[in-house]
Amino acid sequence: MKKIVVELILKEVGLSRGEVEELVEVPPQDDLGDYAFPCFALAKKEKKNVMLIAEELAEKIRRDGLPKEISNVDFKGGYVNFFIDKKILAARVLAGVGVVGGAGRRAGGKVMIEFSQANTHKAFHIGHIRG
Repeated sequence: MKKIVVELILKEVGLSRGEVEELVEVPPQDDLGDYAFPCFALAKKEKKNVMLIAEELAEKIRRDGLPKEISNVDFKGGYVNFFIDKKILAARVLAGVGVVGGAGRRAGGKVMIEFSQANTHKAFHIGHIRG
């Protein structure tokens, strides 16, 4: 999904692929999106207000049309925020699980997903991470 975000940004800015990939980050809060692009480098380069650049960039990306994987593009505090369509992400993850667990499994068969949990009668410690 990050590749899709990088491609959207590359269409609109004069930065290299490496620069954009390095700048795209995961916001600290879920309500700020799934990926964020800080516009501070662009503001310095273009000598414009960072908020104005973020707004213009978000508007350009929306105007050009969003791919089905991106549900929304917004801006806040000098960042352009990208929201991933969770249904499409879930479908891709589940399709990947089918590929991994598909060997030797017949159609309509059961799949077991196993996870470990710390023993409630013992102290939790670093060794529990192995599971």
